[in-house]
Amino acid sequence: MTGVRTAADVKSGRVWKKPPFIANPWVRYGLIAIALTYLYWAFSTLPFDWQRVYEGLPRAAKIFGGAFPPSFERGSLLWTGFKESFQIAFLATLMGVGLSLPIAVMAAKNVAPLPVYLLGRTIIIISRSFHPVIVAILFVAAVGFGPLAGILTLTLYSIGFVAKLLAEEIEEIDWGQVEAMRSAGAGYFKVLIYGVFPQIMPRQIGLSIYVPARQQPARFRGGRYCRGRWYRRHADERIWALRLRFRICHFADDYWHHFDQ
Repeated sequence: MTGVRTAADVKSGRVWKKPPFIANPWVRYGLIAIALTYLYWAFSTLPFDWQRVYEGLPRAAKIFGGAFPPSFERGSLLWTGFKESFQIAFLATLMGVGLSLPIAVMAAKNVAPLPVYLLGRTIIIISRSFHPVIVAILFVAAVGFGPLAGILTLTLYSIGFVAKLLAEEIEEIDWGQVEAMRSAGAGYFKVLIYGVFPQIMPRQIGLSIYVPARQQPARFRGGRYCRGRWYRRHADERIWALRLRFRICHFADDYWHHFDQ
């Protein structure tokens, strides 16, 4: 079964082959034929403007040709943007994880009263309902362009993700430790600090490392809008060099994500 041929297999001429996912050949080849027919129908009915595609090839070549060689004439500007992106990610992660912990306690059914539980779940649902770009537009309208709008956007974006997972982790804790502390006369907050939080600490540390990687697309979309004035001011720069700082931040996020795994 491992693909290694034994002496008996060599003598008999048998070779093991992986069985197909669908055993019935009629069903298997029928599904393949249906898929190919659908692909042909989809491509033949979509309104592709091949003339426009052909006319856009020189423009695409000009855009991608501008990437080589990249312009580093304003290296200090790139370094400033890189530090700003790192600071936004760090502060948003710190605030998001910090605010997610009390919200997660509120949203855990086994440690919170029903009204508090419903309030916590409502906060999580609201924070997960809006697209990061929409949240960025709201914060830009409230506090203006700049890093603050980006930090607030990513903080709200992180709360919905981290608080939900931590609340589920709290609901799955070993209840024996909590009962032991309650039988010893511990109050509600001491039970949380010494009986609940130590059990969810590994998950919280893992989420704290993973959150910057999950913020990557939101930071690029929402942060780009929040710093739209910066983009307009430096629109004459080479776009590939200006976006290099985003690529470096994203590479670092991916590295930490794989390190966490």
